[in-house]
Order: sequence, then C-alpha cells, then structure tokens
Amino acid sequence: MNILVVGGTGATGQHLVEQLLDRGHRVKIIARTPKKLSETVQSHESAMIVTGSVLDM
Repeated sequence: MNILVVGGTGATGQHLVEQLLDRGHRVKIIARTPKKLSETVQSHESAMIVTGSVLDM
C-alpha cells in the first residue's frame, strides 16, 4: 500500500513510519527537517522523503 505521512520527524510520526516500512508499505514522508529521520528510514528503498511543510501545499 502507498501511504503518505505528514510530520514524519515527530515522535509519533517516526514510530509510525518505521512500523509501516517494517510491514512492507511504501511510505512518502513530508518533513520540514528530513535529517531528523533515522538512517534506517532515510536509506530504506520504500521510503520517499519530501522536504517541505503541509502548509506549503
């Protein structure tokens, strides 16, 4: 499944992203500060990281 996570660098968002990736989902993450994401998430082949804010959309 393709899933969009807004706020993927927050405490809840990071946990959610990791769980979704572990379960085999493709995850697009919108983050103002992507460097806050774990190395595991940043390098995961099913994670697409978009730098920005939902307020910019």
